[in-house]
Amino acid sequence: AFIEELNSNLKKANKTRKQKKIRASDIMPTITIGDAHIGMRADGSETRDRDFDSKIAAKEILAAVDDLTDKMPEAKTGMLVQVGDFEKIMRTAANVMVHTIDRMLNKCDTVQVVVARGNHDTDAALAVQLILEFYYSNEPRINILKSKGFFHYLQWGKWLFGVHHGDKVKAAKLAQIMPRDMPNAWGTTTHRMWFVGHFHHASIQEFEGVTVQKFGTLAPPDAWHAGQGYGSDHTMSMIVFKKDGGKLITCTYEIPKQYSEPDVVI
Repeated sequence: AFIEELNSNLKKANKTRKQKKIRASDIMPTITIGDAHIGMRADGSETRDRDFDSKIAAKEILAAVDDLTDKMPEAKTGMLVQVGDFEKIMRTAANVMVHTIDRMLNKCDTVQVVVARGNHDTDAALAVQLILEFYYSNEPRINILKSKGFFHYLQWGKWLFGVHHGDKVKAAKLAQIMPRDMPNAWGTTTHRMWFVGHFHHASIQEFEGVTVQKFGTLAPPDAWHAGQGYGSDHTMSMIVFKKDGGKLITCTYEIPKQYSEPDVVI
């Protein structure tokens, strides 16, 4: 009776509906995978860097993807750009792309995917693109860019993006190609950028109205490139673009360089 008396004046709480999380529509997190070279083999004793093969390549890319997506802010739209030279191990390449897309879906309502054709995977890139198209054919949240060419353009808000592997056209020429190919989009945007791979090191060049950003690779050099003196940091990047222009965040994942001992200590 005592308990009933205490409860007599209590009102039942109204049922509350679980609120659907509203993700930001004014930002677009973008992961760019540089020249992955899945299928390349390298011996660290020849290159003064780390050993490398398909299994190592996939493992390192997935670790970078997991790290970057953990740091990724939630948004309505995300973008994945693969700038080419994924090589010819298509099953491994496709698995890497699927893992990356699925990880991004944890943070983004939709994901736009671009698979560029490089000088080492001119045909294989199209095959990977088709694999992803079929794999996600019943998934409306994923849009695989269907393109057979070597130059790709995407517009989002005040941004105009171009994607090209970088082996066929120099940066200065890319700056001229974009307004020629996309005059309307060029005129209605304020920020324009090319995604480029091929060179294995990261850099940004500014031209009139457009920047050309070369993205690094996680892969070490092979014996031929090491013999020519080529080398770079081993990085993968995530950029969060703002719809009205500009960048909100730039985040870089890096594999530390391999320490190499002198051949002889005298």
